[in-house]
Amino acid sequence: MRTIGVFFFFALAACDCGGTLGTACETASDCSGGDVCLDGRCQAPRRSDGGTEPGCVDRDGDGRGEGCSAGPDCNDDDPTQHADERCDGVDNDCDGIADEGALGACGDCDPLCMSSGFGPGGRPFEPGPDNADGVNVDDDGALVLDSERINTNFIWIANTT
Repeated sequence: MRTIGVFFFFALAACDCGGTLGTACETASDCSGGDVCLDGRCQAPRRSDGGTEPGCVDRDGDGRGEGCSAGPDCNDDDPTQHADERCDGVDNDCDGIADEGALGACGDCDPLCMSSGFGPGGRPFEPGPDNADGVNVDDDGALVLDSERINTNFIWIANTT
């Protein structure tokens, strides 16, 4: 009888009989009682401020939520989705559009594309009139090929779109 009592005690301690806290989940709808899905497990909501900000309710621990000084959270069940839009292909601010206002100069999320200009300061390249066409007029008024070259610096960039 004592063996059955000890077994029952350990079985009861290992049982998650009161709800889904600690069970595997994919979204907050898999959890019950106001728990949230964090790191694949149902957990009680936590505050990222360590409990020092009164009135802040941040269920996913990303620092944003109702009454938080960092601002509201459009999806308080996902710590990667909050009000700041980032260039990552995800609609971080929950407005139905991904990456708006966060795209680079080339229209994508590639940080290596710095500018789309041609000449110094992004202005179009315009060579000076003396050296623009490689043709000159000699003292007799005849057209002659100039011995000068147009020296330009350029970079060919492959178009990936």
